[in-house]
Amino acid sequence: MVIFEGARMNERLAETPMPSLVRDLFAEWFQHFIKCIPLHRPVVVFMDSHVSHITPEILSKVSDNGVHLVAFQSHTTHLLQPLDVGVYRPLKKDWKKEVDKILT
Repeated sequence: MVIFEGARMNERLAETPMPSLVRDLFAEWFQHFIKCIPLHRPVVVFMDSHVSHITPEILSKVSDNGVHLVAFQSHTTHLLQPLDVGVYRPLKKDWKKEVDKILT
């Protein structure tokens, strides 16, 4: 699943061979996550505490599938995730360059 930054979709992306767009991104990702994790449970998921991630649907799926959510306090994920600086930032930067190449 590729998550693009920003509230509005770039219409030119619709012209590319991208899969369909998803409205409730976290719920869609979480459903995929449950299908992909091993049957050995419980599983712990560390995540940010964005309000859109905690819904009755998600809480039900968490409970039904042996998943424990650990949410980082708001505005602290940059301190708690050292991979953001060393791995994800360069990866996102390079990914953005490649997407920009496609769109230009």
